[in-house]
Amino acid sequence: MPDEADEVEDGLRHVVRDAVAARTRRAELWDGAAGSLACTGPLAVGAVAGDPAAGLTAGLGALNVALATPPATRREQLRWGGLGLVGTTLAAGLGAAVGGSATLHVVVTFVLVGSATSLRRAGPRGALLGFVISAVYVIVSGLPGHEQPVVEMARFAAGGVVALGLLLAVSRPGREPASEAPVAALPGTVLVAHGLRVAVAVTVATLVGEAADLRFAYWVPLTTLAVLQPDHRASVVRALQRCLGTVVGVAVVAAVTVATAEPSALIPLVGVSSFVLFALRERSYYWVVVALTPTALLMISTDLDEGWVIAEQRLVDTLIGVAIALAATGLALLAERHVPALRTSLETPTST
Repeated sequence: MPDEADEVEDGLRHVVRDAVAARTRRAELWDGAAGSLACTGPLAVGAVAGDPAAGLTAGLGALNVALATPPATRREQLRWGGLGLVGTTLAAGLGAAVGGSATLHVVVTFVLVGSATSLRRAGPRGALLGFVISAVYVIVSGLPGHEQPVVEMARFAAGGVVALGLLLAVSRPGREPASEAPVAALPGTVLVAHGLRVAVAVTVATLVGEAADLRFAYWVPLTTLAVLQPDHRASVVRALQRCLGTVVGVAVVAAVTVATAEPSALIPLVGVSSFVLFALRERSYYWVVVALTPTALLMISTDLDEGWVIAEQRLVDTLIGVAIALAATGLALLAERHVPALRTSLETPTST
């Protein structure tokens, strides 16, 4: 069976190559500075005011709105960043409202994630917007100690407004993002099937995380959400990117938090990791995960003071979430053998 073994090895080599490939070598230094200031500002204000939880909520708002704001013209940034601000603020309020009800949480997760996935019709930016909205809901609904939904929304929106304003301020006229391969429009049946698959998988991941009584159970559905793509090969590539990036990010967090968990030390490190995130986000999703993991973990550590525990559990939760996503991908492949209309082209890159 040497030919089959060689074919498998060649396939794995191509998956690894795609996982770490860069679309561009350039770094957006001004975007990095704006994103860094947007993420660290709320954390610093919260620490000085003696309310790190409020600073964390506003910081998460800034982080997610900044992610939804593309490195493009000011008009495009205002359009997508504005939609991201409204969508994530509403998702944060909804997450705070249903966080105490397990049944309602499961129902809303299924409906919201499935609906947000349909934004993929608008192309890669729509897909990213849908992901960010779903991710915010998953995170906020899973965080302990919710404020009133209105308070949560106000804090989230405050951070988002700051982030959008900073990114607009450093935007250059006529700037366009790094070139990407064309993304073909998905047939309606494929998009509906993908939305249903993501909604079911994320809901299952939510139930698994809660049944296992994980401290940060929301990272399981969050990982599943990030990995699943309409193109099954893209899902495998995304799973590898997520695993590699998380391992690197967790190693950074572990090294830092062994030395200190003092918020005054962690906040500048959030600034460094978020700078890398927004300066290099156009290179590839691998670099996004490498920088996003320490950014998110260090941000949460400024409130919970458990950096090493968070890093360790993040790695475990990521592996569980990836396993669920790959299982959903495998089941989808089996289904497509019997329903040809659901088939997607493995030649067309459809990941965000």
